[in-house]
Amino acid sequence: MKPKSNKRELILYGNIYKVILILALPVILNNVILGLYQIIDSFFSESLGDGGLSAVSFTAPIIGILNAVGAALAVATTSLVARYIGKSEILNARKTMAQVLLITSTVSVVISFLGIIFSYQIVHTLNASDQYIDLANLYLKYNLIGLPLKFIGDIYFSYKSARGENVHTMLTSLTSMLIKIILSIILVHQMKLGVLGLGLATIMSYSIIVIVGIIDMFVVHTEFKIKISDFKVAKNLLIPFLIMIIPLLIEKTSLNFSHVVVNYFITQFEPSVIAAYGLTNKINSLFFIIPTSIGTALIAILAQNLTAGHHTRNNKAIKIGLLLGISFSAFAITFLYIFQIPIINLFTKDPETIRHTINAMNTYSHTVFAWAIMQIAIAVFYASGHGFVPIIISFSRLLIFRIPILYVLLEFTNLGEYSIWYCMLIANILAAILSIVLMLRIKWQKTPKYLL
Repeated sequence: MKPKSNKRELILYGNIYKVILILALPVILNNVILGLYQIIDSFFSESLGDGGLSAVSFTAPIIGILNAVGAALAVATTSLVARYIGKSEILNARKTMAQVLLITSTVSVVISFLGIIFSYQIVHTLNASDQYIDLANLYLKYNLIGLPLKFIGDIYFSYKSARGENVHTMLTSLTSMLIKIILSIILVHQMKLGVLGLGLATIMSYSIIVIVGIIDMFVVHTEFKIKISDFKVAKNLLIPFLIMIIPLLIEKTSLNFSHVVVNYFITQFEPSVIAAYGLTNKINSLFFIIPTSIGTALIAILAQNLTAGHHTRNNKAIKIGLLLGISFSAFAITFLYIFQIPIINLFTKDPETIRHTINAMNTYSHTVFAWAIMQIAIAVFYASGHGFVPIIISFSRLLIFRIPILYVLLEFTNLGEYSIWYCMLIANILAAILSIVLMLRIKWQKTPKYLL
């Protein structure tokens, strides 16, 4: 049955500039909103007492690894559902979504349960300082409680993204974020609940997304409404998803895992350096989200057009995606450098943390251009089902470039904390070069056998 959605016709036959902008702009805004969740916690961290910002910064990569699992599930869902929509197989799209929901619910509850039990051991093993280890433990626990809600929300958004319905998710995210801000003000500033207040605000805001998602997926009458019969296990749909999710999990978690490893190495520095490292990455993430979002939008476009045989159209979409990614990144990084001091002052007044954050940002924030190239390349390979290639890119950044370079700079130079900033700079540039080489040499237009 041919889908009734005009989005499919637009993606397959509309003006490609218009298609990318229509799909990418809501994704950019939506991802910026989602990225503000951790930023908001950093903003309120000084209300947690001494070590508040260090605790939030230290646990951010750990939480990032967990969230990356949800992101991996979401990307796999977007790619597969978009391919089925491109072939007008709406029933398979619904069934895939239903089975992913079951997998996601189970996985998230297990991770949450185990994480809560072993949260103190996790932060202790990673060398959290005595100055903030208890706060870090509590902050991690409360985020783990809300993890299943976060995962389900990610999957719901991926279902909408595969259909090209990104404005709806943007408005839902905006509502959720405003609720988080309001609750954080009430619970942290006024009621003085500290880290508990941050946790409650996060859980309640995620609940809004899940409620909207349940109504949209199971109540609203559209061709994409999920039925009870869709939950019946279908191996022909489940196996491609499981094959795709493995490289996705590796690629998505490797970025945050590298931050965890870096945290382990840099505990030799004072807490202000750790706070600056975490704060710089969080601020950068808001601007790095722009090319990431363009890549996310491209996955649905490329996947649908691949199954429709529109290879020339895809080549044009990739070029436009690169152009937009670099152009938006130039605007973002200009804004970041102009308002650098006011932005940093939103999160901390500590002179040492401010100084280290400025040094870090001036050294590697502009690698957003390299990040743009990587994200477009990764989108190409995920849309075409070549999920092993992003693993090569991500592992190269971590195992070949970032960690070894950091070790060498720390052990054999007198650069001090600049060792951290330079290793981030070099790793991102080298990974971008590798991404270009792989995109040019690998025949990504040819669909892998397991997706045929």
